Amino acid sequence: MYLDDSAALLRTAGFEGSVPYLYVDTVGVVTVGVGHALFRLDDALALPFAVMGRKATMSEIAADYARVRALGRGKAAAAYRCSTSPVLDAGTIDGLLRVKLEGFDKALRARLPGYGVAPDVAKLALLDMAYNLGVDGLLKYQHLCAALVQRDYRLCAASCHRLGPGEARNVWTATQFLKAAALPVVVVH
Repeated sequence: MYLDDSAALLRTAGFEGSVPYLYVDTVGVVTVGVGHALFRLDDALALPFAVMGRKATMSEIAADYARVRALGRGKAAAAYRCSTSPVLDAGTIDGLLRVKLEGFDKALRARLPGYGVAPDVAKLALLDMAYNLGVDGLLKYQHLCAALVQRDYRLCAASCHRLGPGEARNVWTATQFLKAAALPVVVVH
């Protein structure tokens, strides 16, 4: 399955950035890893943070959560780190990302006609869009969704530009749809 491809994880992490310590995202939510939102302190306490090579205590995690939250949004992620910041290891971050991508995959299969029969490269483009926009945000791209149903991946490529992400991410997404358009059509009965 395409979600087992570690390159997909690296690509998403590359676009989103991977931060092993707590920071506040652009909308004001305490976050860790590859955009993993921690809406409540309990969300942070459920993760296996470490401090200076040992398991972080609940009070260390709670104190850092409060400290980071108080700093507010609008800073580079590095501004939230201190010498005692609890951190997650790369395996945990990858696991959180994989779970999130699998959740988007399931939601897109249920809510986006044409997704289930799309080539894997098109699915990766749609997953990236869902990761960036949320499923509801992706579904607002009506021309793209209609083109997907028709398996017109060239039109998907022309309809996938987002405001906000860097141009490299938009180009990558369009390229995935163009790769899908170049594949032979597989008829599913």
